[in-house]
Amino acid sequence: MEASTFLADGVEECEALLVVDLCRRGGIEIQTVAVNDRSGEAARTIHSSHKVSIICDTHIDDYQPAGEKILVIPGGVPGVDNLKANQKLSEILKAQGAGTGHLAAVCAGPTVLGNLGLLDGKRATVYPGFDGGLGAAKYEDVPTVVDGQVITGRGLGAGIDFALEIVRTLRDKAAADKVAAQIVYPVAG
Repeated sequence: MEASTFLADGVEECEALLVVDLCRRGGIEIQTVAVNDRSGEAARTIHSSHKVSIICDTHIDDYQPAGEKILVIPGGVPGVDNLKANQKLSEILKAQGAGTGHLAAVCAGPTVLGNLGLLDGKRATVYPGFDGGLGAAKYEDVPTVVDGQVITGRGLGAGIDFALEIVRTLRDKAAADKVAAQIVYPVAG
């Protein structure tokens, strides 16, 4: 698996699934990981901030890091708070941040990384008004920021650019441009 994205109840479904969609169009293996306290058959089901049920590929209790090139945190309230509350996810993100893999977060999602100190000393963006949750990062009021191994996006309006940046990072500009053309989105210059 090249990538994993972590979804908790209250996730912004468009941000989460847009990344999955564009990554898969770009030939990137990405899995969805449910982060909740449920067990059994219901454990993999997440209920989004807009009451959409999403069945994830796996559950956080069954997730084993497999050297993914990128881990993705979508936004949504209270989804972000639910992600912050999960100790196993915090450990997974800190390990990724200490290694050579990438981290990506969009909307309020960068506050999950900021809460763990993973944005300290970096430039980052976040949903307007959430910049206090970025830790010691330098906030930039732009749609998408790439700083070293971290990609951040401001919100759903920047979702396509954010997802294409993930494709560009894991593949290359040509792959991202090809996906952009498939969805009839203007190719970045």
